[in-house]
Formats: sequence, structure tokens, C-alpha cells
Amino acid sequence: MTHRAALRSISVPARRVCSCLPYRAVSTSAAALPPTIASSLANAAETDNGDSTTLNGWIRSVRRQKNVSFAVLSDASTVGGVQVVLPKGLDERLSVGCSTSLRGKWVESRGKGQDKEFKVDEVSFVGESDAESYPMPNTKQGIPPPVMRKNAHLRPRKEGPASMLRVRSEMNWAMADHMRREGFVRMEMPVITSSDCEGAGEVFRVVDATFDTAPPANDVSNVNIESFLSPPSSPATPAAPVTALSPARYLTVSTQLHLEAINASLPRVYTLAPCFRAEKSDTARHLQEFWMLEAEVAFLDADVPTSLDQVMTVAEDVVRAVARHVRGLPEFEHYFAKQTPELVSRLDSLLIEQPYARMTYSRAVELLQSHVATEPDAFVFAPQWGAGLQTEHERWLAEQYVKGPVFVTDYPTPLKPFYMLPNPTAPEPISNATPAAAATRPERGATTACFDLLVPSLGELAGGSLREHRLAELERAMDAHGLGLDPAAYGWYLDLRRYGTTRHGGFGLGWERLVGLLTGIDNVRDCTAQIDPFSSYELCVRPSVPCSVPYQLRSLQARYSCSAPAEPGYSPAEHAIEIYSPLRCIDETDLEKFDGVAAGKYTIGLGTDKMAFCDDREDINSFLLTVTKNLLEKYEIPTASIGRLDVGTETIIDKSKAVKTTLMDLFPDNSDIEGIDSKNACYGGTAALFNAVNWVESSSWDGRYALVVAGDIAIYAEGGARPVGGAGAVAMLVGPDAPLVLEPIHGSFMANVYDFYKPNLSSEYPAVDGPLTQTCYPNALERSYDAFRTKEAKRLGDAKGDKKAVTLSDFGYACFHSPYGKLVQKGYARLMYNDYLSNPTAERFSSVPSHFLDLERSSTLLNKEVEKAFVTLSSADFKAKVGPSTLTSRKLGNMYSASLYGALASLLDAVEPSKLQGKRIAMYSYGSGLAASFFTLRVQGDTSEIHQRLKLQEQLEQNQVRSCEEFVAALKLREEKHDATDYTPTGRVEDIRQGAYYLHHLDSMHRRVYKIRGHEGEQDIVTNGAPVNAMQQQQQSALAERDKLLHRKPATGAGTTVSPSSGPVTVTASGDSLAKHDRLEKRSDERFGKHDRGYAIDPVRRQA
Repeated sequence: MTHRAALRSISVPARRVCSCLPYRAVSTSAAALPPTIASSLANAAETDNGDSTTLNGWIRSVRRQKNVSFAVLSDASTVGGVQVVLPKGLDERLSVGCSTSLRGKWVESRGKGQDKEFKVDEVSFVGESDAESYPMPNTKQGIPPPVMRKNAHLRPRKEGPASMLRVRSEMNWAMADHMRREGFVRMEMPVITSSDCEGAGEVFRVVDATFDTAPPANDVSNVNIESFLSPPSSPATPAAPVTALSPARYLTVSTQLHLEAINASLPRVYTLAPCFRAEKSDTARHLQEFWMLEAEVAFLDADVPTSLDQVMTVAEDVVRAVARHVRGLPEFEHYFAKQTPELVSRLDSLLIEQPYARMTYSRAVELLQSHVATEPDAFVFAPQWGAGLQTEHERWLAEQYVKGPVFVTDYPTPLKPFYMLPNPTAPEPISNATPAAAATRPERGATTACFDLLVPSLGELAGGSLREHRLAELERAMDAHGLGLDPAAYGWYLDLRRYGTTRHGGFGLGWERLVGLLTGIDNVRDCTAQIDPFSSYELCVRPSVPCSVPYQLRSLQARYSCSAPAEPGYSPAEHAIEIYSPLRCIDETDLEKFDGVAAGKYTIGLGTDKMAFCDDREDINSFLLTVTKNLLEKYEIPTASIGRLDVGTETIIDKSKAVKTTLMDLFPDNSDIEGIDSKNACYGGTAALFNAVNWVESSSWDGRYALVVAGDIAIYAEGGARPVGGAGAVAMLVGPDAPLVLEPIHGSFMANVYDFYKPNLSSEYPAVDGPLTQTCYPNALERSYDAFRTKEAKRLGDAKGDKKAVTLSDFGYACFHSPYGKLVQKGYARLMYNDYLSNPTAERFSSVPSHFLDLERSSTLLNKEVEKAFVTLSSADFKAKVGPSTLTSRKLGNMYSASLYGALASLLDAVEPSKLQGKRIAMYSYGSGLAASFFTLRVQGDTSEIHQRLKLQEQLEQNQVRSCEEFVAALKLREEKHDATDYTPTGRVEDIRQGAYYLHHLDSMHRRVYKIRGHEGEQDIVTNGAPVNAMQQQQQSALAERDKLLHRKPATGAGTTVSPSSGPVTVTASGDSLAKHDRLEKRSDERFGKHDRGYAIDPVRRQA
């Protein structure tokens, strides 16, 4: 469609709009405001006279060294704040979050990233801050959005929100300047109105009420999110009735109708005003209170298409003007463009010189239906003429088809409000329309002169229309919408048509959506200036129920008096993953020779290259302590950010005490962590993952992250099963908006079977029914795959015959629980056999013998002919889709509960992140006994940081191949000492990885004591209580001696007792008395500042 005529230009003097950063020198008048950091820095750059000056701001981080400290000071006037240098002694009271005035001089900076730094001579503290509880610490990875929203009153302290607010302010000025130059007059419109602009009833009604209509002040139980804007159903004092003298009042849904009234006198008007809609705002694109740019233009062209194009041009030009201004801001260049690399191309697509593309609704539906014809699973919602376009449709049109902004015009009349002007002609036909579609097509005049502006990454940004300017037609439209019986509300609106009507039109543009579009912030709740944490939550409200401002305030007060929950997290699953394995392994080729079996029996027949093992120096506690510690350190995760910890393991060393309780030693300052162990053979890791993800998605979620830790030591008695052992552990960080999303459909199969179990609690060795195991694994795979396909087909609409059956081709990759490699290959072939049974005539199955269809499926589990045929047929697929996930299985052996997630880690390590984007990963989890699940992960975010930090191939290359004799001796040692007490392991500490936990000794009560290799002097002991180092031991001994002299109880902290001895110190802690782990604290202090503990980290999506 060609670009039509624009409005006639009006010459208005341009108004200079400046960024908030390039300040000029500040006035030295006694009455002048103190300089901001930005103005002071600009002044120093211009004068460079070395004069002393004062900077005011908040401390973002502190890094202390021996003789000097470095801090970051910010007042939100610059991107990133400024580094200040404090000599020793001036930094003693400095803490993250405190406000301070610093006197000093600007000097040349020796560091990277800024030309100058501020050398401090004098410090004046304005406001103290408790760094321990301060919820806005300065972490490299940022703070997740739910925590930011919960602390909305403090989030402008972070660079992201502060930069957003500055950019939003600049957008306001740029928009106002553009509209002024175009001859528009700004209006301040009322918030309380008597009419519902949209006519949909999605409004907040306001009535007069007293505090008596609210619950008692101390009754918090009746106050919840749903009641925030709705008083009790039976108020003590009824609200005043609505009469002709006191018509109903509402919070405005849109200022459009009022703006039309002004437009009847001033031809070009606009407003930027708050609007309210009583709809469930549970998406990243909706708010119940939001700001909207609305404009109205009178005396449009008599030709309807031309006049509609005039309005679209106004909308297009204002978007282009604001985007152009934002593109040149320092905040965009130095912050937002770095957070979202594709943001530059996004803005460039808005700044094209040629007009934005135009297409009709009918053409859009035709394109969407053509796309579905070639890709049936492209959309969840089938595009149909007469139905509204869904976000997925809008984004496909803008991102995939146009590859830029596009106006979609002429929507069906039933989809639009009463005030829009119907088109004078019938809608254009859809080419190649089916007879059924043609039969349901509306007749002449059934479309409206309206438009939506669609943009990539968002969908709908703005919407507008020509307004019905004819009185009789407007009255008929209002009657059809049920609005003609309310003259008090709409009589004045009809008067605008009685007394000098004009051809006019306008549009509305969601300002938060535009802010998010231009800054890369993908949730509109993070694009507002709201400082009330409660207003950041999604509200479940009752539309059109009376509410009073006093009641709102009362409800708000009550909400502050109780803990505000975080909204359930969306798209949860893995943000980070870490693998640990013992240092030692054996080569399966050597084991073949040692066992005297044929060459290739283990390496080819089982598909295993190496097998990890350990002796009595390591156990499941040390494994999981190490992998958890490594994850926390590698991704720099503050321990306060963890709210749940789930463990999956079948390696039992205590029939009562969970491994999770031992891991709590890693969280000395955070005892409020939910979760516990899950056990069923190799399935425990998956049960732990499901529990963690369900917690994040639940109403119980508090905004923090979850950890999933799984691992086992897989060993067998001498015999044929010993070659399929192994050892290892995995830790995963789970939270919302994850790059790896756990999809909601799971297919499970559970049964009571004795294929593998451990009834002898005095031994680590299992009882194994080998032949039964050979059938249980593939049978459970088949049954869980069946359950998954059935549920997935229903979700996709196959029950109605609209979708094809789910097959392996729907998955980009697949990860399997791996007892040994060959069983995985047979399992994948079994899935392809099931695909064959669903569609035997498919071209890929043309070589399959036809008599396979005559066989009962259950009888083919051990059918070698069927197995061989589909192993061969699936070999290429297996290599491409499963092969990249087999590294840990081949190099470590069976890790039981961690096996499936070792496969996932192998995949993330082996495949470049760009090739994983958008792929679905099939996951099969199996635990003997039995429990099995088939589910999927979708890669919806960037996995580059996981790929860079994991370094799995590099880690496994460091493993040391040892002799088979050493392997047998290690297992014999574990067997002999399994139930030992008052015992020090005899395994060599040198066989433990540097930085890994190992078992130091067991006391007479079976209590286990651990050390970290390489840090024995720094941290001596971990037991049932906390880590204690040598310095703490000396301090506690001195305090104990002092208290003894003073006849006091030992001053070791509540609930903590110290048992002095000549050897290592053993600490037994009770309650919450947990001493801090010095090494972790030191490492954390270096990164975050002293006591700078924070909330959860998102290592991939840096939001803050």
C-alpha cells in the first residue's frame, strides 16, 4: 500500500531537548542547588583546575584494600556512577546503600571505563544503611525482576531502573517537542470520568464511602490482592446510591472521549495521562494503571483511506521522533544497547526514512493462514477472519514477514468499539479462501476505518481510528452496544455531533510499551515510576465493583503490615548448571583386559569409555557440598538469594538426616530455605527439579531462586554389573525468565517393579535383576512417551483433528538417563519405532519391513530384528540429536540421579548457543522401582554464559586414569568402612580435586566432618554445624577463658558449644547459630563489598 497524504505542516520554532548527562558548569550562587555528579564531572572536564568540590549520592559498592578503598557513588545522574577513592580510615562507616557527602577533588583515573575518579578528603554521612539487609546490592549479575518489584521503592538505586527513568523523562520531552512543532496543544485530562470509553465494562468504579466500609484496622485477614480495589461484599455502611444528581464515576480507561470534546474546538490536541483498566494484568504487556499518549485531529480529508493515513502518519512520526532521540542518549549507548545487543537494529528499524508498511486485516489473515499451511504448528491460536489477532500473530507479521513496523488496518466491525467509523465499502476478499471461510465472511460495510501499529519484539504498540462523526449513525452504534440508555454519561458526547461536527480521528499509544521497546525491557511493570511495591503486583479484581479511595488506602496500609508475596514466576527452569566428578577414573578398555572379557565388550557393547570412582575420602555429602559451592562461586550467587534447595540422590548414608541439611552449612546467614531430599533410584534429580519449578510458579514463591542438587556414587559388587558404575553430581540454579524453560507437559509412567533396589542397608551395593532391567527401561520410556504425546496432542488440538501427531522430528535434541550408552541408543530407536506405528506410510519408514505392523507392540521389546532395524534407521538422528549429550555418560559412567542432567550439561557444553536458540530438548528420566517421565525443555534465551562458565570438556580432560587394581581397592575400602564409626578415612587427600570437600573423619556418633582440599588452614572443619577457622578458634577460646574467669556462660553465640581438643576443632551448632564461612565471605566481600549480601542472581538475563 502506498503512503498517503500527511497532515499539513505547521512551522513552529524548534525547542532544544538535551540528555540528562551533558551538564554545563553549575552556578556558584549561594542559593544554587548542590551540583549533581554529572554536572560536577562536566565542570571538571571543562575547567580541570583541581579545585575541591562536594559530591552527594548513595554508595553502590565498596571494595576495600590494604591502604585504600574504592567505592562507587551514584546519584542517578550518570550511567554507572563514579568511582571514588578513600584513604584508610575514611571508609570505616561506609556501607552499601548509605547516603553520603564527599569532599575532594577530581583526578585522572588509572582504571578503565572512566577518565576521572574522585579522590576523597572528607566524608560526611547523611543516612546510614544496614548492608546485611539492604535489598539492592551491587552484583555483577543483577537482581531478578520480582525482587526489584517487591522493593520498588528502592529500585531506582540500580543502574537499570535509574537509566529507564532518565530515558522515560527524555522521551516525554522529545515527544512534547515534536508534537509542539506539529502544532498540537497539550491537554491535562481528568482521571475521574462518567463514561466507559471502550464500552467493555472493564473499569474501576469510584463511590463515596467512609472508613466504616472497610475491615477493622487490625483485620489483615480480609485484605488481599483481590480486594485491593473492591470493598467488602457487605459493608457496614452502604455506599450512597447512584442517582441522576450523583451519576456513576469511574477511573478513566482512556481520555479519548474527553479529548474529542477539546478537539471540537482545537483541531490538534494530545495528552499523556494515566489510564486504568480493571483487567487481570498477568502478562508482560499489561498494567492496570498505565500512561497513554493520545492524540486527536480534526478536519481530516473527506476520503476515508486518505484521512486514516493522515492519522497513521501522526502516530508514525511521533514514534520515529522519540526513537531518534533515545538512539542518541548516553543511556542507550552505554547501558541499554549493551544489555540487549539487538536493540540497535530494533531502533534502526523504527528510524527508516520510508513510510512504515501498511496492510489490511484481511491481507494479514491471508498471510497468517498461508504460513500455517506450510508450518501447522507455527501458532497456538489458529488465525481466522473475524477473530482478533493474537500477540504471536502480530509478532510474526512484524518480525518475520515485514521485518519492521507495520500498520494493520480495517478490522472487522464487531471487534472494535462503538465510536469508530465503519468503512463505506465491503472488505476486500481473501484470495484462496476456503468455501467454509467464504460462507462466514461478513457482508458489505463490516469493517472499520481503524489501525493497529505492530512492531517487532512486542506486537501491538498503538491503535487508532477515524471517529464516527455522524449523529444518527453514532446513536445507532451506541444502541447496539447498550450505551443509549445512559444520557447522563454520553449525552455530551452526542452534542459534539449536533453542534458543528468534523471529520476527525486519533490514536492511543501505550507509553510503558514504548519505553520497553526502546530500552529492551521486556516487562511493562519494569517501565514505570511506581514506588509502591504492591502496585507492581498483578491484581485480580472484580470489574465494575464500587471502590473508594479511603478503602484503597486502608487496604494498602494493611498490605504493608504483612509480608507482600512475589507474583508466581513465569518461564521457570535452569539459569545455570555445574558438574562435579571425582578426579580418578578407569579406562573401560583396561577393565576389559582386567576382567578377561572380549575386547569391546564394555567400550562397544556398553558404549562407555571411562568410569569415575572414589574411595572412602568422598561420600555423597562431600560431592554435593562441592558441586553446590562451585555453582555459587562460579556464578557469584549470594547465599541470601536462595529460597529453596531440593536434593535428589539414592546414595543413602543416613536413614533419617537428609543430605540437604548438610548443604545448609553453605548458607550460614540464610536458614530460611525450603526443600528437602527426593529419593527413588535415579529419578530423584527430576523429582527435585519438578519441585523447584513448581515452587517458582506457585503462590508460595517469595521471589528468590531455587537450587536443585543431584548426585550419586554408583558402585556394584564384583560381577557383570560393575562396569556400568560411575560417580558425579550436578547443581542447577532455577528461577523465572530462564533461558532453559521447563515446558508444562510431562508424560509419566510409575509402577511397582523390582528391577534394581537396595534392600541391604548395611551395604552400598544394589540388588539387580539384569534381564528385567533390560525391559523396564524401554517399556517405561515407551509408556511415558505415549503419555507425553497424548497430552501434547490435546494441547495442540489433535483431538479435533487439527494437528499432526508428536514425533521425534519435533525435538532439536534429546537427553536420556544413561545407565550406559548402548541402552540410550536402543531407547532412541524405540521411540522411532513408536513414531513408525503412528505413521507407517511416512517416507522415512519406506525401508521398514511391512510385517512389523503385524507384531504386538509389547512383544517387540526384546525383538532383535525390530531393534536392529530401528537402531540402523535412527543412527543418523541419534548422532545429531543425542550424540552431543553423551559426554558425561562416556567419560564418567552412570551418575544415577545426576545422569540426565549430566547429559543436559554435555549438550550445553558441546553445542554453540546460537544453534540451541529456539530448540526443544526432549528429556527422559528413569528411576528403577520404577518412576519415569518424558518432558521437554525449550531454549528461549541466550545460553552463552552457561556455555562459557561450564567448561565441561576441559574439566573432564583433567581426570586421571588409574589402574584397575586401584579401582578395585577403592571399592573394597568403601565396602569395609561403610558402617565404621570413630574413623579417619585412609584414602589419599591428594586424590581429591583442589577446592573440593572431602571426608576428614567420623566421630563415635557417626557425625561426619569435612574439609576443603587446599584450604585446610583457612577453614579447618565442617560438621553438623558451621565452618570454623583457626582465627575464630582462637577468638572463641579467649572469650571462653574470659567468661570462665567472670563465671559466665561461654560467649560463643546462642546455641553454640565449642569442644576444645588438640586436633581440629569440632563445632556443634543448634538453632540459627551458624558461624560464617570465612572463605566464601572473603570472596563475596571482594565482589560485592563488605557484608554486601543480596537477592537472587540471573546469570544470563541481566535485568538490573
